[in-house]
Amino acid sequence: SNVKGSEVEALGIKSHIMIPIGKNNRHLCIVGVTAREVYPFVQNLTVTPEITSVFETLKRLPSSCDRRIILSHAGIDIDNELVERLASRSTEMPRIDAILGGHSHIFLPRNQLDSVPIPGRAPLLLHTNAYGRHVGLLRLVWNTTTNSLTNAQSEILPLDEVHGVYPDDDVNVTNLVRRKKAIDNSFQNQRSNNERRIEIIGNEGDDEILNCGESCRRGDCLLGQIITDSMRFCVANEHCFNVNNVKQNQETLIALLESGTVRSCFDADAQVFNDILPWPNRLVVLRVTGDMIVKFLQHGVSTKESSTRGGGFLQVSGLQYNFTEDYQVIRESICLDDNRNHHDSAPIGASCTKALESDKTYMVVVTDWLAAGGDGYGNLTEKATVLSVSKATIAEAVSFYRESNTDLTYHTSSQFSRSFLVSEYQLSKRRIKLSSIYGIAGFIGGAISYMLTYPLYILFVKKAMKSRSSAKMSWKLFDGVWLGLLATSLTEGIYFMIYGSTYLVQYPVWARSFVAAISNSVVVTPLWVVITWHQASGRKGSSISESAREIYKVRGVCGFVDSLPFDLILSIYPILRQVTYEMILQHCIVKSTGYVSAGSAGTIASIIATIATYPIQKTRISWQVSPRAATSEVSLGLHAIATCRITSMYERLFSGIEYKLAHTCIRSFCLFFTIELIADLLKGTLVS
Repeated sequence: SNVKGSEVEALGIKSHIMIPIGKNNRHLCIVGVTAREVYPFVQNLTVTPEITSVFETLKRLPSSCDRRIILSHAGIDIDNELVERLASRSTEMPRIDAILGGHSHIFLPRNQLDSVPIPGRAPLLLHTNAYGRHVGLLRLVWNTTTNSLTNAQSEILPLDEVHGVYPDDDVNVTNLVRRKKAIDNSFQNQRSNNERRIEIIGNEGDDEILNCGESCRRGDCLLGQIITDSMRFCVANEHCFNVNNVKQNQETLIALLESGTVRSCFDADAQVFNDILPWPNRLVVLRVTGDMIVKFLQHGVSTKESSTRGGGFLQVSGLQYNFTEDYQVIRESICLDDNRNHHDSAPIGASCTKALESDKTYMVVVTDWLAAGGDGYGNLTEKATVLSVSKATIAEAVSFYRESNTDLTYHTSSQFSRSFLVSEYQLSKRRIKLSSIYGIAGFIGGAISYMLTYPLYILFVKKAMKSRSSAKMSWKLFDGVWLGLLATSLTEGIYFMIYGSTYLVQYPVWARSFVAAISNSVVVTPLWVVITWHQASGRKGSSISESAREIYKVRGVCGFVDSLPFDLILSIYPILRQVTYEMILQHCIVKSTGYVSAGSAGTIASIIATIATYPIQKTRISWQVSPRAATSEVSLGLHAIATCRITSMYERLFSGIEYKLAHTCIRSFCLFFTIELIADLLKGTLVS
């Protein structure tokens, strides 16, 4: 009744049918209605609002239609609203005797028998679950004199032994059972003897990922894993796509599948997908941002509490994610993971080795149904760029995936899930754990790298101060090392704890680095002021505490923090270092692997950041000893630049850079190498 358009008649779509009853020109009239969300993109057809269309059709029915049933595929929410509206109907509204519903995959009523409502009340409402496993048997009795419904009974009967015992004394039911078995046997016979099989591994006592389409609506499922892996596999093959259309794009590939597309159960013996994927959906490759992927996942999770009962919930391949009990995606939990046919579990709380970046673009393969806006994704897909459309259907993609791989193994254990429901306690515990790991790794890495490079740092400070310092150059190279060790350890520990925080992981690298650097500067600036003063004074036998008292005596409390503006400006250094570091790793500029790769990338990034910010670093050190002298030094340096006096410019702004670069190379390699090593040790993922 709510499907309109120029193709309606050609397709044989009718708003209602009339079945003659008796000899008095009376009819049983059945009015059909479907969910608007199911057909948002069908050409030449328009699906109008469900309830309005039903009422308009009821009013147009001839007077001979004195027995009326609504056949609904609109979902339980629409059906309930119809019941409420009809229960309070005016005298002009035709009576409805029953609503036979679907689309929500529920049993209604839950008991075997249900008595009819008395005339004047709401109609009988019946739902028979999903996937053709049950049939609803409705018996209606009318009074032929008054044309009123006097009695009714409904039963929900299974169509095979797996889902219950069906009555063999009812011809209608036994005929349906016989037809269903014939269809099942036909699908099983379609499987080629040469077709490679998928091995399903499960241990007794495992929490199973159920292998039916209905379970996919509640979360990650075995079928969802197989199908989404097939979708990703097909993108790079000529069997499914024009290779040139997708291979020229280097973005990470992710597969998303709406659970409503999975229509039946997986038989481990037959392994037939025709009835699981009965619709000829084709695959579409989209280009979307990481932020848009988060919105896709959030919309999918939110459908679990809607009338579609999770039909839009997304099965995934190429990533993993968590969501909370109140249907919110935990953004920082989204990890890119080449989990196709993997053999290692990824339990709740596992570290995210490669996080989804909000502003980066990715290739996402979906069905044409989702790409066209099905299941409420229209507002998201319209912002995506279509890269290619497949030649093959999704069912053909699964067959091709199986035929092209000799060893396909999947696990029924829930620890192999790709999406997890986590509690607030688990979420908080995980966030604290990961932040602490990076904080401890940064602290230890900072301490080790500082101890190894402290003499070079002292030479850098001396050289930076040489042009105006009256102190004798007779310091011991490790004088004041312990406070410097504490300051460096705190600096790196605070920075990497905040930078690696799961609260910030969804933000760009520069933003996370900026927050970490600013927080770090505020905390450790007073320590570095004391260290620099002590190193610059050059007096034998002076202690750190004496240096602190001298600062207070000469410059007061402000002396400990007046270089903070330079430290805040120097936030440019960790931002530039971290952005460059991530870029080097992402584009595989460093060919080595593991901890050496991290150390090498960190060294290159630090050299670039040091050269770019060295004048600021030198000025900050000078300022911490004498603000007036530092101001004079900067003025002379700028004058040298203006007058193109290269030697004077180097002396004023870049003296000591050779020591700083030597210090940077050794320290950065040790720092990043150690951080990755310690972090893996603490996570328990160190690979021998």
